[in-house]
Amino acid sequence: MTDFKVGDHIVDFENIYQIYAVKTQKDLKGAPVKCFFYRPLEASERDKSVVASVPIDNVAKSGLRHLISKDGVKEFFKLLGKPLDTALLFEPKLTKEALYLNDPIKTVPILKLLFQNKIQTAEKFAKTNSEVMERIVKHLSDEIAFVTKKSFKSIHSQILSTLKKSST
Repeated sequence: MTDFKVGDHIVDFENIYQIYAVKTQKDLKGAPVKCFFYRPLEASERDKSVVASVPIDNVAKSGLRHLISKDGVKEFFKLLGKPLDTALLFEPKLTKEALYLNDPIKTVPILKLLFQNKIQTAEKFAKTNSEVMERIVKHLSDEIAFVTKKSFKSIHSQILSTLKKSST
């Protein structure tokens, strides 16, 4: 997972970033450590100076990954369009843990379970679950829109309409 280079776009469970430098720094013991530096792609004026770095050897632990591929987008929508596996159970405590894995494909069952739970519970759908679901859809919409060069709004609508079709 060390195949990151300057100019690459990367993502964590919240934002899309761009790597702008690779430098060697010293760790706390004075040993040289190769790090890459990145900043949010869409930083506000206040946050334009915000930068982050991560040792290249720790990228796997950082939660950062390359953006989903175009083939990954196709697989995502294909899985999203399939009916929900009836053996899956909605487990709210595991939802956030699974999201921190930052894997769009592994997010599909969680998203489908949240959506199904929303349909089944109607007005009683927990506000926290609603917020989590919207956060997932927003994050995926941002990433997929960036990769496919489509609008956020069209991807957001496509995700929601696919969820509706697969749950009927």
